[in-house]
Amino acid sequence: MNFKKKSRKETLTRTIRISGKVYDKICEIAEVNDISFNSVVNQILENFLNDEIGE
Repeated sequence: MNFKKKSRKETLTRTIRISGKVYDKICEIAEVNDISFNSVVNQILENFLNDEIGE
């Protein structure tokens, strides 16, 4: 999966709980790609949802 810097869009604030292992991997991806943790999470979720609903 290619991660990219994206412009800001309207956002909502939510709290989620994730495992330490997942957190560490997301942090690693963010650092390697020079993007924020939040950007990685959003891109992962968007890609998953696009695959699931066929967009």
